Order: sequence, then structure tokens, then C-alpha cells
Amino acid sequence: EPATGIALLSALEWPQILTTPHEALRWYERAAEENAAMPDAVAHARILRHCVLLEWLVGTSPSQRQATAERAVEVARSSGDANEISRALANLGACYRSAGRFDEAEAAFVEAYENPDRLSRPTANAVLRLWAVTDLQRGDVESARRRFLQVARSERAGSEAHASALLNLGELEYATGNVEAARDAARRARETYASLDSTYLI
Repeated sequence: EPATGIALLSALEWPQILTTPHEALRWYERAAEENAAMPDAVAHARILRHCVLLEWLVGTSPSQRQATAERAVEVARSSGDANEISRALANLGACYRSAGRFDEAEAAFVEAYENPDRLSRPTANAVLRLWAVTDLQRGDVESARRRFLQVARSERAGSEAHASALLNLGELEYATGNVEAARDAARRARETYASLDSTYLI
């Protein structure tokens, strides 16, 4: 039942937990080709978005990832779904960043975050995280810190998402030589993970 399989695959937020990234990518590539069974443009955009992530994990060429990301943006725009459009643009921005095309990356992130009130919290924070990493790689530490802080403040204290945001901050502070601030962020993140008996501590 291709339509059922596509619906299930598109509903997953973390496709890499299914199996090995290489096998998951084969599933998602197969799904992306099933145009006749595709439920709608939103599902198609999500399938392509997950393809970009999986291509990243298996180490496909930057040009291939960019081509997939550009296709995802095209399909997401046709869906009219604000969250999918923003996610697709953020992935494209990350592809541009990897290629050292920082001006194009910035333009993609600006558009992705153009109307934050229309975005879900997970989408808004996903965009901000990728944008902050791009800021850091281009040497704009203050913008990166501001965006990571924005993510941390918007996530519920005591949640894994909040702990993850604290780790982002800790990595930033460590990279810029603020060792004590980095230790503090890492300690708070670890305490949260421990309280949740999180698998991240294994």
C-alpha cells in the first residue's frame, strides 16, 4: 500500500531512528518517486525534507543535497503550508552554508523566519537552530548566541528540547573560549537529562 507507507513515513519527525540512515534513505527516495500515491503536497514536502536530512547523514555530495533541498522548497511552496515552507527553506540555507555561500544562506533563513507567528514552536526553533549554526560558522557569535538563547527560552524548562538548547549554548560558549559558561550550560543540560532518565546519557 504505497499511499499508507508514504503517509506513515511523512508523519515521522526523526526518520533516522527507523533503521540505518542508508536504508531509511532508500525508503524515502522510493516514497518520493511514488507520485501517483502521494497524498498531498505537504506529505511530499516532508518526504523530501527527510531525504535531505538522511542524505546529510550518509554523506551524499553537497550538490545532491542542494538539489533535493531545492526540490523540497518547490514542493513546499506548492502546498502553501507555512511550516513546511520554512523547514524546507532552512534546510536549503544549511546546504548553502555547507558550500560556503553565506549570503544565500542568510537570504534563505530570513525568508524562512519571515512570519514567525505563523510557525509552530518546533518549526520556529528548528529554523533558529540552523540559522544560529550558520551565524557561528560565518563568525557572527552574538547573533548565534541570541538565536540559541531564543530557542532555550521558548522551550519548556525540564524538557529534552530545553536540555538540547542548553547544549547548543554550551557548545557555542566553549567554541568562543567561555569555558565556565559552557560548563554551566552542560551541567544544567545533564541535570535535565538525568531527571528524565534520558537515553542521551547512555
